[in-house]
Amino acid sequence: MLRVTLAGLRAQTRQLLATLLAVALGVGFLAGTLIFGDTAKAAVYEEFARGAKNVDVFAMREESSDPLAPKTLKKIEAVSGVAAAEGRMTQLLPLLDKKGRLITSGGGSPGLGISAGDDQTMREYDLSEGRVPTAAGEAALDRATAEQTGYQPGDTVTVLDQKHAKRTLKLVGVIDLGISPRYSGQSVVVVTRAQLTAFTGASGYDEIAVRADSGVGADELAGRIGGVQPSGTKVLTGTERADILAKGTLGKVGGFFKALNVFAVIAVIVSAFVIHNTFTIRVAQRVRETALLRCTGANRGQLFRSVLVEAVVLGLLGAAVGIAGGLVVCYALFGGTAVIGQALPLHAPVVTTLPLVAAVLVGLVVTVLSSLIPAVRATRVPPLAALRAESSAPDTKRRIGLGRMVLAGVLLCLGVYLTLDGLSDAKTAVNTEDAMVQVVLGGVTAFLGVVVLAPLFAGRLIAFLGRLPGRRASVTYRLAAANAGRNPARTAATTVALMIGVSLMAGSSVIIATAEASASAEINDDFPVDYVLSAAMLEDVTSDDQGRPSAVAEEESSADKQPRGVPVTVAQQLRKDSRFATVARVRSTEGSIDNGKDDGLSVDNIAAVDPAGTSALPKARTGSMKALRKGTIAVYQGKEQAGLLKVAVGDRVKVKIAKGKARTLTVVATYTGFSQIGWAVVSWQDMAAVQNWKDDTKVLVKAAEGVPAKESRDRLDKVLVQHPLVSVSDTAGNQEKISDAAGSMIGIIAALLTFAIVIALIGIMNTLSLSILERTHESAMLRALGLTREQLQLTLVIEAVLMALVGAVVGITFGVVYGLATSQALLGSDGNLVLEVPLFQLAGYSALTALAGAIAAVLPARRAAKRPIVSAMADA
Repeated sequence: MLRVTLAGLRAQTRQLLATLLAVALGVGFLAGTLIFGDTAKAAVYEEFARGAKNVDVFAMREESSDPLAPKTLKKIEAVSGVAAAEGRMTQLLPLLDKKGRLITSGGGSPGLGISAGDDQTMREYDLSEGRVPTAAGEAALDRATAEQTGYQPGDTVTVLDQKHAKRTLKLVGVIDLGISPRYSGQSVVVVTRAQLTAFTGASGYDEIAVRADSGVGADELAGRIGGVQPSGTKVLTGTERADILAKGTLGKVGGFFKALNVFAVIAVIVSAFVIHNTFTIRVAQRVRETALLRCTGANRGQLFRSVLVEAVVLGLLGAAVGIAGGLVVCYALFGGTAVIGQALPLHAPVVTTLPLVAAVLVGLVVTVLSSLIPAVRATRVPPLAALRAESSAPDTKRRIGLGRMVLAGVLLCLGVYLTLDGLSDAKTAVNTEDAMVQVVLGGVTAFLGVVVLAPLFAGRLIAFLGRLPGRRASVTYRLAAANAGRNPARTAATTVALMIGVSLMAGSSVIIATAEASASAEINDDFPVDYVLSAAMLEDVTSDDQGRPSAVAEEESSADKQPRGVPVTVAQQLRKDSRFATVARVRSTEGSIDNGKDDGLSVDNIAAVDPAGTSALPKARTGSMKALRKGTIAVYQGKEQAGLLKVAVGDRVKVKIAKGKARTLTVVATYTGFSQIGWAVVSWQDMAAVQNWKDDTKVLVKAAEGVPAKESRDRLDKVLVQHPLVSVSDTAGNQEKISDAAGSMIGIIAALLTFAIVIALIGIMNTLSLSILERTHESAMLRALGLTREQLQLTLVIEAVLMALVGAVVGITFGVVYGLATSQALLGSDGNLVLEVPLFQLAGYSALTALAGAIAAVLPARRAAKRPIVSAMADA
């Protein structure tokens, strides 16, 4: 029986090739994801080996502790086993671009300066161009900043010293810092240690790098150095330091890894549908062959094992091909990390045992499990079926059983219940994550109900599509519609795989479009201005547990902390320019609000806007911002912070601003969108009474009607040339960034789901190929009755397009419904939700799906049309 099975596989290689490809794609994505994870980790660790290159031990100051003194370096140099030790300095060193404007990170923090280092073997960077600074008046820039600003070796660059005076330096080199989170998003200027001390006044070190003598282990040396270190210092080996830094970077792409795993599972599930459908059709088409085997003595167990042997062979071959394809997937995924803003360096593939074992097991298990039901059906073929002429065709009129209907109803009802309950919880929850998970679980449950119910509506939907052209439909179109709807169970099984990919793509597009529209609407509501001017954050630099300067770490958690202000003259100059319609001065400070019912709530941003700039106030949800005057207050009422203190228009609340005395103010408005203004807004007079203000905290600027964005920005920059420490946030630029990010995310999701959709299209091609074999006699009769080869080809292509459209229509409909539900759960509780359905994208998905279905049918259709009529009728 084994020889018969293997002979059958050899004889039907072409028919099984598509199934083999489906297995290989599913396994390849899974293997590629696992290989990518191991390779990415290796790449990150190798990058961080650059920072710890030839460094055996690090002595580092604890976060918020004083820098390491020069005498500490001398103590370390005197430790037995130390071959060399060098102090590293990192200080804030603002850099100006060629226009004289301050270069800042996304949160407004200026750049950093680092010491060049004397021991080139222990430098934490590589040299890309030129040379390393060795004398006063020389500098090098990190590669990202050089590319951004256009600076090249030989140019003159300008930095600001501790007194904010401009200092010019000759650029002598460009360095590469790799992907270290210590300097991510920051401009980095490299100067000599003496130069950095002269500019910043700092003399201590953030860390001391140590190289051990030959024969002295890193752990042993770390113990010796630990014995001479002052309090507030921690000692790490070079490996430990690299581990900490690498984990920080890997954490940033951890979500990407998880998403890849989800998409890999989706690809495997879609493959399972395709494989199951293929085996079902093959068993149905081999009724006579199976019956003859029964007549010649084969028992049911042998037939069952025969189908499983086919599955094992296909699973092993598919796994082998998939592992090879996984290497290609691995390199493709490295490009995806650049889109999420954390590009990883290419690295030679790291293939461990896990991806290989997982690929073989998944390929084998999925294929075998997918073949179990068809294998059982093969054992039920009676020997007398060999005498029936019509037995080669499967039962095309099998009805949907009552049990299937009941199961589908239960799944749909449960899915709807979970969805509605999750949406209800999301309206009141502060943390909507649990509600979103429940909605997603409801969507998965409901989709299973749709899958179970698919044979009931698939044929009818195709029949509906077949009737759309009406009487004008050609014979080929009507024939294709009839063929596609002839076996609803098969059509449903074929299109379900496509429904999964399309529904996920549609749902993801809706969620991303909704998030983009909501963010844009919030920007428009919260920032009825074009530019927000604020002071760059200038603070002492310490390091957090991942070695990042604290200015970088705090930027992620408290981007609104502004130690300096915007000079009043900035607003005065801008108001003289007719190109600006609104120039609003904002002053803000910390404070507390008490409504008399709850404990007092401390907030870090109570603000006021000068009377000439009230048009820049956020949009009121209740009450009116125009009523804001002395003795009144407007309070934020969203989810976060101040929104936890419930107040209404007309309430009297006790407000303490900065160090002033608590005063009772009347609430005249509430708002939900948190703006750059603050958690609460009081009158300009009440804020002025608190303290003697020298500067404005921020200035909000809106260009006059009809003034081009470039012109207004140029005029703004000219005014700010004299104030380089004032940073500019461009709200139009923020919207553009949101749109770009949304487009990138849609592109990533589309690329990842393409694997699932390609597998589903292979399923359509497989189904169509086997269906053509099943209808060999019918096709020959149609040709004999006058149907041309081109018409037969067109019939089969239209049939594939109709099946693809069924999957697209159902998938998009389901995806849109649950995309909107998930958006509501994730974003709706803040009051700023703008539901958005990207109709153009969805229409594009439908068109591409139909086109892909047509392409999938080309080869099977050509083979069917080329076959001679006489031989086709004889074989049938």
